[in-house]
Amino acid sequence: MYKHKKRIVTNLIKKSKQRYFQDSIEENKDDPKGIWKDLKQLAKTQKPSIKIAELTDDHGNKYTGPQEISEIMNNFFINILKQVGDNTTQAGEFLHEHVIAEFVSSKILDDQAQFSIPEITSKDVQEIIDKLSNNEATGSDGISVKLLKLIAPVFCEPLTKLLNYSIATNTFPSAWKMARVTPLYKDGERDQSNNYRPISVLSVLSKILEKHVAKSLMNYLVNNNLLYELQSAFREGHSTESALIKLTDQILSNMDQDNVTGVLFIDFKKAFDIVDHQIMLKKLKLYRASESTLQWFKSYLTNRSQFVTIDGKQSRPQFVTHGVPQGSVLGPILFLLFVNDIPLHVPNSNLDIFADDTTLSASTQWTNIPSMVQDLKKDLDSICNWSINNKMVINTEKTKSMLVTGKRLRKKIPDEHLQMDLALGSTT
Repeated sequence: MYKHKKRIVTNLIKKSKQRYFQDSIEENKDDPKGIWKDLKQLAKTQKPSIKIAELTDDHGNKYTGPQEISEIMNNFFINILKQVGDNTTQAGEFLHEHVIAEFVSSKILDDQAQFSIPEITSKDVQEIIDKLSNNEATGSDGISVKLLKLIAPVFCEPLTKLLNYSIATNTFPSAWKMARVTPLYKDGERDQSNNYRPISVLSVLSKILEKHVAKSLMNYLVNNNLLYELQSAFREGHSTESALIKLTDQILSNMDQDNVTGVLFIDFKKAFDIVDHQIMLKKLKLYRASESTLQWFKSYLTNRSQFVTIDGKQSRPQFVTHGVPQGSVLGPILFLLFVNDIPLHVPNSNLDIFADDTTLSASTQWTNIPSMVQDLKKDLDSICNWSINNKMVINTEKTKSMLVTGKRLRKKIPDEHLQMDLALGSTT
């Protein structure tokens, strides 16, 4: 009896709160300050956090307070990106712009054609909200997907106005640039910062605008055939499985023809996190983003910050000066565009790309292995030069090569040809 009555009262309270906030948001739909006041009140819930009992810094000092640990973690995550960035070239000038410009001109014959972010409708906003997963993590503003779906009937119209204001004024809301970072344990000693990786969570509201821009940008790139066809990441109908199947089929086909295959696996270090914003914007311009769209993307990329929360204690925010935003919707697509011109510099080998993993491959008769290796070296040098010009860093420890052949041919190949010596001197 008690449980039954309790359930009835709980539902009545829930419905009363829902009606109250729906009425309040409806009343304030033309008053952004009033709406945000309601949202902040609604978002007063306990934010997810983790506990780290102890942390040891680089000097051997031990810390147990969650406030100190959150500060150390945030400093570590920020500094690790700075260290990788310091290993990139300081030349500063992005080269080979003409290569991208000529490629785009070959795809888009209309010199006046360009990409602009279209307005978003309230119907679009509602559809995006409906498709959001209820399990999506809550950002620094405390607004959850469940809450957003609850108030969507009265909130869509004012939110649509806000999103279109962002597009019209070429500005991305500052409040949506703050990321809440959770350290996720990987392995090893739990008191060492380098045994954790950052999981970044952004505002759910920002993802609505990002999904709209991402869909528009992808439609533009796909409709104009601008994306490299063998880029398998973040694209519909493509996956790690499709990339692996293609490479495997290629190797098996070469073996059927009594050919050997040389494969080089190239990995870029912290690639998403060290993308240079100026180069990213230059590439968007070369792919014919309009001037207003460029200004919007500049606002989107710059002046971002992050904080770490440990056991309810929040570190001070720190600025993130490089990279595409972690945990974002647009970040992966921008990265695809950033590396999209690599194939334009690789004339001798087959090139497969999956996000920041690049695979070079070539095949030949076993008697021509030295010539094939030289071709692979030339293309590797080209990718090394690309990485320097684009302020990327090739991870030499994870970059590997191998020669693939059948058992019968293996007996014919001299031992000195079995080891492909592909030096990475220009990347260190």
